[in-house]
Amino acid sequence: MTWFDDALGRCSLDPDDLGYLLARGAREERVHELGLTTWCREACEARQGDKEWTRLGREGQGSRVNGMLTAPLQSARGVVIGADFRTTWVDKKTVLRHLLPEAAWCPTFVGLTARAADQLWRGADLWLVEGLFDMFALEWVVGARGVVLGCGRADLSQQQDQLLQRILSPTAAVYVVFDEDEAGRRGAAGGVDPKTGKYHRGAIARLRARGVRVVDVRYSAKDPGALWDAGGRPALQRAFGSLVLG
Repeated sequence: MTWFDDALGRCSLDPDDLGYLLARGAREERVHELGLTTWCREACEARQGDKEWTRLGREGQGSRVNGMLTAPLQSARGVVIGADFRTTWVDKKTVLRHLLPEAAWCPTFVGLTARAADQLWRGADLWLVEGLFDMFALEWVVGARGVVLGCGRADLSQQQDQLLQRILSPTAAVYVVFDEDEAGRRGAAGGVDPKTGKYHRGAIARLRARGVRVVDVRYSAKDPGALWDAGGRPALQRAFGSLVLG
């Protein structure tokens, strides 16, 4: 067990954060499986020499993320290798990520667990979204028919692609459900990055180049989480139900 596991074990999920999660489509059993909690700086002993960790507070207890919803990030073997910290109940979303050194050779997805990795190994289809609440929303439709994972942004990193090469069944399909905005479309289908002027190869082309069966999923909303917020499970079923059943 690492110092980070120990600190997470000393934290507890704030009732208001649980309420927020449930309102945004999370299932209580999934919240428990992922180990979602609320960061408490007092739960962490000071780690002054850890430069990466002290980015989140110079005293080495994560004071910058104190009180933030905390989503541990796991490797395919179920080992915690970092966490995403995010604000709740505020207009401006803030998400900060901390990765342990092990993350350098253990790629991860939002929502990845050893159970999910085993499902993919055994042939389950994969649904790729951007973030945590898109994942929770889409899980209401996909259910046990597939695995929903978040890339963390509108992109499939090289490390994540390499992980899928190892654990994804050759017969599985990958459904790319990135946000329906400029960044999401560029991450899915490719395009020129306005910040760098360079062409960005999208997740769809990268996966298809390896012979993976990929579906570019289009829908009429900003993202799956917005569909949940607007119409709950019925809205998601109308948008994606035919793909799941077909």
